[in-house]
Amino acid sequence: MKIAIIGPAHPYRGGISDFNEALAIALEKEGHQLEILSFKKQYPSVLFPGKTQYRSHKAKHNLRIKNLVHAYNPLNWFRVNSKLKKSDFDLILVRYWTPFMAPALGSILRGIKEKTPVVAIVDNLVPHEKKLTDTILTSYFVKQISAFMTLSESVAKDLKDFGVNAPITTSPHPLYDGFGDPISKLEARKKLNIAENENVILFFGLVRKYKGLDLLLKALLQDQLKNLALKLVVAGEFYDKKSDYQPEIQMLLDEG
Repeated sequence: MKIAIIGPAHPYRGGISDFNEALAIALEKEGHQLEILSFKKQYPSVLFPGKTQYRSHKAKHNLRIKNLVHAYNPLNWFRVNSKLKKSDFDLILVRYWTPFMAPALGSILRGIKEKTPVVAIVDNLVPHEKKLTDTILTSYFVKQISAFMTLSESVAKDLKDFGVNAPITTSPHPLYDGFGDPISKLEARKKLNIAENENVILFFGLVRKYKGLDLLLKALLQDQLKNLALKLVVAGEFYDKKSDYQPEIQMLLDEG
């Protein structure tokens, strides 16, 4: 089959970009022809809370990636839609993770499913940080989709609760295999300066309000946990202001 994946890929960084590239590689190994239609503009800089949207390293894989989609330019949406209608793809896979992308993706895919099956891989249907326009935007997007694939049962339930009648398949989120060779727990502890007998709590991923790092810090200040020799490792970029968490962090440091 000739398959298009619509979603972020190199040079954009992040888990969805990694997923799309890994999916393309896996499908190519099955004998399919793959093309990733990625972004030329993803988020306006003023709205992006992190350090950068882009990777610092060169592409690791020889994938066919076209940076076509402008997430906030309606003229671009209609041009990409026209290209898709003239294309000979047998299947289109599209990633959906935030209502911010619904106008662009919905417009790009408008009328496509009448010619080519369109399957949405849905990371989140209901956003973690909700806005009044979410339902309207998501509704516009889902109308353009032939079938849905979710990575968890909870998102499949969200789709059903949303009134989606199209087929829904759920498959657990796969493990990424692009992070190099694994090392032993002992070696990892040495690299991180963590003693063998220390109990470790790992907070992994982007630091955003909905992820609850503030609750974890407050919990570690409670008497029940103070004497358990726990060490907290926060491994991730702050999308919130680090100063919002600093009082609790400083209290934990002061208590040793």
